This record gives sequence, structure tokens and C-alpha cells, in this order.
Amino acid sequence: MVSHGTPAIPYRPDIDGLRGLAVLCVLAFHAFPTYLPGGFVGVDMFFVISGFLISSQILGGLKAQTFSLLDFYVRRIRRIFPALLVVLGFCLALGWYALLPDEYEQLGKQVAGAALFISNVVLLFQTGYFDHAAETKPLLHLWSLGIEEQFYFVWPVLLVLCGKSRPKLAALFAVTGVLSFGLNVSLVSTEAAKVFYLPIFRFWELTLGGALAYWSVSGHASGAFPDAARWRNASAVIGLIAISSAAIVVTDKLAFPGWWALLPTAGTALVIWSGPQAWINHKVLGHKYLVAVGLISYPLYLWHWPLLSFLRVTQSQWPGPALAAMAIAVSFVLATLTFLLIEKPLRLNRHRQQIAAALLVGLLAIGLLGAVVAKQDGLPTRSSIASLISPHSELTHLIRVDDACRRELALPEIHFDYCRFQKAATAETVAVIGDSHARVAFPGIAEVLAKRGVSTLLMANSSCPPLAGTPSTIDAEAPGQAFDKELASCSQKIEQIYTVLAHKPGIKKVFFITRGAIYLSGKGFGEPERKVARSPMVGPGAFEDGLRRTIERLAQQGKATYFVLENPELGVDPAACLQRPLKIAPQICHVDLKTVEARQAGYLAIFARLKGAAVIQTLPGFCPAQRCQIMRNGQFLYADDDHLSVAGSAFQAQEILRPWLEE
Repeated sequence: MVSHGTPAIPYRPDIDGLRGLAVLCVLAFHAFPTYLPGGFVGVDMFFVISGFLISSQILGGLKAQTFSLLDFYVRRIRRIFPALLVVLGFCLALGWYALLPDEYEQLGKQVAGAALFISNVVLLFQTGYFDHAAETKPLLHLWSLGIEEQFYFVWPVLLVLCGKSRPKLAALFAVTGVLSFGLNVSLVSTEAAKVFYLPIFRFWELTLGGALAYWSVSGHASGAFPDAARWRNASAVIGLIAISSAAIVVTDKLAFPGWWALLPTAGTALVIWSGPQAWINHKVLGHKYLVAVGLISYPLYLWHWPLLSFLRVTQSQWPGPALAAMAIAVSFVLATLTFLLIEKPLRLNRHRQQIAAALLVGLLAIGLLGAVVAKQDGLPTRSSIASLISPHSELTHLIRVDDACRRELALPEIHFDYCRFQKAATAETVAVIGDSHARVAFPGIAEVLAKRGVSTLLMANSSCPPLAGTPSTIDAEAPGQAFDKELASCSQKIEQIYTVLAHKPGIKKVFFITRGAIYLSGKGFGEPERKVARSPMVGPGAFEDGLRRTIERLAQQGKATYFVLENPELGVDPAACLQRPLKIAPQICHVDLKTVEARQAGYLAIFARLKGAAVIQTLPGFCPAQRCQIMRNGQFLYADDDHLSVAGSAFQAQEILRPWLEE
């Protein structure tokens, strides 16, 4: 891709082959991550290749005094926009038919971000690249396009300002590269997501390619030295070994990019430097099949991830090898058609500026359409998903703190996470204490008690064991912190809850509802051991001691204690039960009771020894006939893999807790 009027740099088929290798690495990682865990480094290879090619064209044009910024950006538009427009339009159209409102809303934001080339910034605030939720974002992969285009918004201008001055150019490459790489290495351990997504931490990779271009265009590359061919062949071998090692050794568990990014980037630079005559470049990277993949690498990169991601969303699980392979095969077909029928004709059209203007308007229009989708909450009135709205509405969580609770407690500041109050006719109040499981149980309990004229007060925290004097591993993350809504430790938040209880003599009953088993192991449940944001481990001994202390403390205040044993965790996404468009995979609408009992074994054993409190078992109600239900009478009992939905909260309160609430 050269600017109009700029002398074309000699075509190198080996670089197209290198592009092909890079995109194949990314495809393998996305479709079959266990086989090539570091395949995502293909993106880093693209950055170096792009930096080399684009900088070569700019520097060549500046040297020949034919470079034009307007022509440069016209070329970028004609190169990048056509395939991008098609893929974004496809995603919005398929999303209209297949995605639920919250999913379509997120897609709308991604489309708007992609149209403005700020996908990396949008995704930074939505999820991390390696998070489980990332699989459900059809435009996740466009973060790299955002970084590349942000680089080219400023890079040509900087090169123009430097002109032909070698000292200025050398200083530009050195300062940009060293500063960007230094920030990357110094912050990757503490700000991993920002370092991965933000351009300042990635510019060094494109600058590395630019430095190669400067070396080539300035004439240094043609300088003779002893055994030049041998050195270049060795360079190509070392570079390919470095790239292969990165694709195999680097994983999402490492601090990346950081120092690890030197493997694929330096390897790519060595391969480019070795030149088209090096044996590996000529025979391997220059092979016609790899070159052919390189020629369609851009549309192939654009197409493959939306296909995989839509499969993941509509099947409620990652597609198996057969479906993944099918998606990759389809992406090759679509990429080839996009290249032949859209990219090439528009690139060869003589009306360059008119085509560029039309493409720019088109991309802005589709970005505006994405923004409308996001603004309209994913267009929930779409006819294609009308049958799914009712059950899916149960997959929502509730507000954290309401005004009624603020008025009831009259505290200067509420430090715990969840505070809700439902006022009733009498002065009697029942307290619901716990973690996020108490939060979702509150609506059902409050409804049952309201019919008896009894008020309900919720006081709870996320991932905190609600036991007196029982620190968890989360406390160790913020030792000695002053009270702060986000930073205060579990112990500090819980102590405020017990202070409130001590000053509320009208509260005679306290119901504890928690995700109990997680505090003994610190691990999630299912798939296997689903990830938890923070490990709130207490340990069996400390958990049991905390139970005893809690009962004694509340008994001294004249309060009866009721421990509601954990409802079954599912270990699967309840959305898997939705009969949605394009659904292929079988439904998973229950979990085996024996599996749940094995998860809760140590937890249940502790409560079997407990004295001085009522213990309420929930498994018989949720798990008739040895199977724990996800849905009942067409309604979801769960909002996710372990939290109850609104319907589940009502079911638990009416079918399981009612005798205890009414005694």
C-alpha cells in the first residue's frame, strides 16, 4: 500500500508469507487454544510487519519528494475500510437476529468503537483479552486495528516533520521505541490490561518495523559485509525459531507484552531483515500457498473471530473442534470473496478520493448505527428474540443500595456493599445478612415477610464471609485500609453490619445466606472450578470458629440465628437453556445432586456440628429426583452459575424458608 505518486518499494512475497504465518497463528489460538497457546503473538508480528511496510512507503516518498499526507490517508481508507465495513455490517445484521438485548447492546458499543478506531479503549473497559467473557464479544479482535490506526494518525506527521534529517529520524525512532518499550516493561505486572490495550505501550512494536524501514530506505541494508548471505540465512533461521518459540511457550498466564513480546517481534524483525533471498524467506515464506494466505490475511483476520464468537454466544459454550474448524473454513471463503470482489476492485478504482470519501461516510454511518443500538439498550423489541425476552429478563441482578435503607440506618456512610430495606406495617424487622447470595435472596424473603407485616433489612458484601472476626484472603489484599467503599477489607465492612445489629433491638431474627463452600476452598465450581474474581478463602477451621463467635455475639444481643445452607451451584451458564436462534448444542438444564453434595461436603460437615442456631437445608427443595433444577415452570431459578434470579428468590423464600420466616 503506497501513497499516490510514491515510488513503489520492491514487492517481497516472503513478507506476504510472513503475514500468512502470523494470521494462521492467531486463527489457531482462537479456534484451538490448547494446541497453540501463544498463537496470539501473531498480532505482534503484524505490528512489526505493518511498521516496516508503511514506514518504508512514507520514507521512500519523502526521499523522492513525492509524499502527500492526503494521499497517504486516502490509501489507508481504501485499504482498511472496505472489508471492515462488510464485517461490521454482517455483525450488526446477525446480531439483530441472534443476540439478546444486553448482548446486542454490547455489540453496538463495539461497532461504534470500531468505526472510530478506538476498539482497544472500549474493550479495555468491557473485559480483558484473556477473560472468559471476552469470548462473547464478536469484535474483540479489533483492538489491534485500533492500535495500528492510532499509530498512523500521528506517525506520518512525525516523519514529515523530521524530513530527510537523519539525526532527527534516528532520534524519533529511538525515543519512541525506548519510551514505549520501557513503559510496557515497567507497568505490565501492575497494569496488565492497560499495557495490553493502550497504544503508548504498543507503539514500540510498530516503531521496530519502522526502524527496519529506515535502515532499508537509507541504503544501509545494501552495504556489503563478509559472508552477508550466511548472516542473512542465519538471521532468518533465528527469527523463525524465536517466532515459533513464542507461539508455543508464551501463554495468557505470563505478563504480556512485557519482555516476552521481544520473542515474536525481534523474531519478525530478523526475518524481515534477512531479505527475500534468504533460503527460509525464499523457499518457505515465499511458498505460493503461504503467500496466498498472506494476501487475504486482513479480511481473514476480520472474519474469523466474529464467526467463532457468535458460535460461542448462541451455543452458550465454546464450540467443539468440528464447529470451530467449520468456522475457520467459512472465514477463509468469506475472506477470499471479500478480497476478490470488494478489496481489489475498490483499490484499483481510479476515483481514489471519491471512493475514500464514500467509504468514510459509510463507516461513520455504521458506527452511528452501532451507537443507536447501544443507546436503545440492544433494541429489546426485535421480533427475532421476542420469545426469549421473558425468561432472559430473569438473568438480571438487583440494585445495591436503596434510599429506604439509607433512611432506616441513618449512617454518615454505608461501607458494606448491599443495603436494602422493605418497610412493613409492624415494628418487627428481620435481618438478612451474607454475601451476594443474600442480596439475590432478599426480594423473595421481603415479599413473604411483607404479607405478615414484617420489615426486611438486607446488609451484605460481595465475596465476604459474614462472620464475626473472620478475615479472608481478601483482607490480606488491603491490610490496615481506612474505611473506603471499594478498598475497605471484609472485616471492616462486616464489623459495621454487626454494629448496626447491636443498635437495632427490634431485630430478633437474623438469616445468614452465603455462597458457603467457596470460603472453605477459595475456588469456584464447575467447568472445572469456574473462575472467581477474587479468592475469598477462609479455610475450614477459621470458618467454623467464626460461626461459633457469630452465634454467641448475636445471642448476647437476644437475636436468634438462622443459617440458610447454600443453594446448589450450577457450574454452567443458565443461558444454555435458552432456545435461541442458531442454537445447535444440546441443552444443559440441570446439575447432578451428587456433584453438588461433593462440593458442599466439608461445608455441610461443619454445620452438622453446629449448636445454638437453626440450620436450613435447601438441597431437597432445589434438587428433586437427584437433579438440581435450573428452570422451573418455564422460569429461570438462576441469574448465573450460582446466584438466584428473581424467580429463584421467590421460590426459595416460599417453598423452603416460609416455615422459618413465619414461626
